[in-house]
Amino acid sequence: MDKHKISKYYLIISLVTLVSVMVFIIQQSYSNLLADSKKISEDVTVKPLDPNIDIEVLDLIEKKLHFDPQIELPPPVDVDSDLESSITDL
Repeated sequence: MDKHKISKYYLIISLVTLVSVMVFIIQQSYSNLLADSKKISEDVTVKPLDPNIDIEVLDLIEKKLHFDPQIELPPPVDVDSDLESSITDL
């Protein structure tokens, strides 16, 4: 029986490749971990709320114009009839 020997060159190349791939994966994982924590700390939506009520804003809201049901709106356009007439013209 002839045994296949693995040459030292292939063994060294495979070990170096394995170690470099593992280092790359660990580096990327650590970089992603730090990037997420920086993003959370710099997020502007995560700021404390001001519990004081701003009366000026409430006054502006009260003065806003609301929908007046007495305003007459134009009748809706019947799109289906326009589409059918354009198809029959072809």
